[in-house]
Amino acid sequence: MAALSSSRVFDSGVLPRRAPATSSARGTPHRMAEVLEIAIRVRAAAAEAALFLWTVGVLGFLSLIIVGFFL
Repeated sequence: MAALSSSRVFDSGVLPRRAPATSSARGTPHRMAEVLEIAIRVRAAAAEAALFLWTVGVLGFLSLIIVGFFL
Protein backbone atom coordinates (compact mmCIF):
# COMPACT_ATOMS: atom_id res chain seq x y z
CA MET A 1 0.00 0.00 0.00
CA ALA A 2 2.82 2.40 0.82
CA ALA A 3 4.44 1.72 -2.54
CA LEU A 4 1.37 2.93 -4.40
CA SER A 5 1.36 6.28 -2.60
CA SER A 6 4.83 7.14 -3.92
CA SER A 7 4.22 5.80 -7.41
CA ARG A 8 4.55 8.16 -10.37
CA VAL A 9 2.22 6.15 -12.64
CA PHE A 10 -0.48 8.80 -12.39
CA ASP A 11 1.92 11.69 -13.08
CA SER A 12 3.06 10.38 -16.46
CA GLY A 13 1.22 13.10 -18.41
CA VAL A 14 2.55 15.93 -16.26
CA LEU A 15 5.57 17.88 -17.45
CA PRO A 16 8.58 17.72 -15.15
CA ARG A 17 8.66 20.56 -12.63
CA ARG A 18 11.54 23.00 -12.77
CA ALA A 19 12.69 25.32 -10.02
CA PRO A 20 12.19 29.02 -10.73
CA ALA A 21 15.30 30.93 -11.79
CA THR A 22 15.14 33.15 -8.70
CA SER A 23 15.31 30.34 -6.13
CA SER A 24 18.40 30.06 -3.98
CA ALA A 25 20.07 26.69 -3.53
CA ARG A 26 19.97 25.70 0.14
CA GLY A 27 20.54 22.30 1.72
CA THR A 28 17.83 22.60 4.37
CA PRO A 29 14.70 21.97 2.24
CA HIS A 30 16.21 18.83 0.76
CA ARG A 31 17.18 17.54 4.18
CA MET A 32 13.72 18.35 5.53
CA ALA A 33 12.15 16.51 2.60
CA GLU A 34 14.21 13.43 3.47
CA VAL A 35 13.18 13.65 7.12
CA LEU A 36 9.55 14.05 6.08
CA GLU A 37 9.77 11.04 3.76
CA ILE A 38 11.32 8.95 6.54
CA ALA A 39 8.57 10.05 8.95
CA ILE A 40 5.88 9.11 6.44
CA ARG A 41 7.44 5.67 5.90
CA VAL A 42 7.76 5.08 9.65
CA ARG A 43 4.12 6.06 10.16
CA ALA A 44 3.02 3.71 7.38
CA ALA A 45 5.09 0.86 8.83
CA ALA A 46 3.64 1.47 12.30
CA ALA A 47 0.10 1.47 10.90
CA GLU A 48 0.81 -1.75 9.02
CA ALA A 49 2.22 -3.40 12.16
CA ALA A 50 -0.79 -2.26 14.21
CA LEU A 51 -3.19 -3.65 11.62
CA PHE A 52 -1.28 -6.95 11.58
CA LEU A 53 -1.37 -7.23 15.37
CA TRP A 54 -5.08 -6.36 15.42
CA THR A 55 -5.75 -9.09 12.83
CA VAL A 56 -3.75 -11.64 14.82
CA GLY A 57 -5.68 -10.68 17.95
CA VAL A 58 -9.04 -11.04 16.25
CA LEU A 59 -8.10 -14.41 14.77
CA GLY A 60 -6.84 -15.59 18.16
CA PHE A 61 -10.05 -14.50 19.87
CA LEU A 62 -12.18 -16.20 17.23
CA SER A 63 -10.15 -19.39 17.55
CA LEU A 64 -10.71 -19.33 21.34
CA ILE A 65 -14.45 -19.02 20.74
CA ILE A 66 -14.42 -21.93 18.27
CA VAL A 67 -12.33 -24.15 20.57
CA GLY A 68 -14.63 -23.31 23.49
CA PHE A 69 -17.65 -24.21 21.42
CA PHE A 70 -16.33 -27.69 20.65
CA LEU A 71 -15.13 -28.49 24.19
